[in-house]
Amino acid sequence: MFLVSVPKSNYDCMVKDYIHYYNRVRIREKLNYLSPIDYRKQVG
Repeated sequence: MFLVSVPKSNYDCMVKDYIHYYNRVRIREKLNYLSPIDYRKQVG
């Protein structure tokens, strides 16, 4: 396993970026190949 030392401020930024990607950008097959935010706009 490869471990890298990352400063806490960088780690926090990486986590926030991933959460943003996961909740708003990623394309989901279950959502008719839309991002979660685009699906919410379309449905509601």
